[in-house]
Amino acid sequence: IRIISLSPGFWDDDISCTTHVVSLDHAPVFSALSYTWGNPNPTEVIFLDGEEFHAMENLTQALRHLRQQEEVRILWIDFLCIDQANNDEKSWQVNMMGRIYQACEKVFLWLG
Repeated sequence: IRIISLSPGFWDDDISCTTHVVSLDHAPVFSALSYTWGNPNPTEVIFLDGEEFHAMENLTQALRHLRQQEEVRILWIDFLCIDQANNDEKSWQVNMMGRIYQACEKVFLWLG
């Protein structure tokens, strides 16, 4: 699976994440984010692996609330960790979601 490292920062700082491919059986301690996708527009630019990436406003709000000021937070977030353009990967990952949620340390719920 892919997980992300959410870089530390303050509220108004750019959101920056790095993806990592890990085995679910040997993954580092991570949390999952469950959230409502909401309206796909407007979007906000975040940085994913150093590249600009358009994320839904509801997701960026959740990331701002979850981001720590001094420590990286390791997360699994469907929209960022699943290649949305790859239908085979989406299908496989959706089937894995139960295992992913069972393997995580905690689940954050964001309703907006």
